[in-house]
Formats: sequence, structure tokens, C-alpha cells
Amino acid sequence: MNAPRRAPEGTAAGSRVLVIDDDPSLLRALTISLGARGYEVTGARTGEEGLDRVAHWHPDLVLVDLGLPGSTASR
Repeated sequence: MNAPRRAPEGTAAGSRVLVIDDDPSLLRALTISLGARGYEVTGARTGEEGLDRVAHWHPDLVLVDLGLPGSTASR
């Protein structure tokens, strides 16, 4: 397993952010906005896809839509 990467204190450069949202417009907007601020960003459209990305990509931060279909918050 790879050791977690750390960006210099107080900077976004190199920090990995995973955005999980089933709304393609919101997912795209967040990905573009965070990328423009120096974050390395990837997205997922489902919780299952997001879990796979966490396991293989090792993000520093995960932003999750609490209303994803199948989540307890959406019930």
C-alpha cells in the first residue's frame, strides 16, 4: 500500500478530492471549480463507484451527496 501523499501545509496543490454525486451538472461544476483551485479531482456517479475510487485512488478528501439513491439519508 502506498503511503499517503501530503501537500505543503496551507496549500491545495496535489491534494486529492473525490466528488461523489449522481447529478452530472453538479459533479462537473465541482470538479472544474476544485481543479481550477489546484486540487487533483476525480468524480464518481454512485456510492459503489466512489468506494472503489477511495480504495484505489486514496483521496485526501471526499465530498458526498447525502441524497444519493441507496443512501440512508435519501430514505
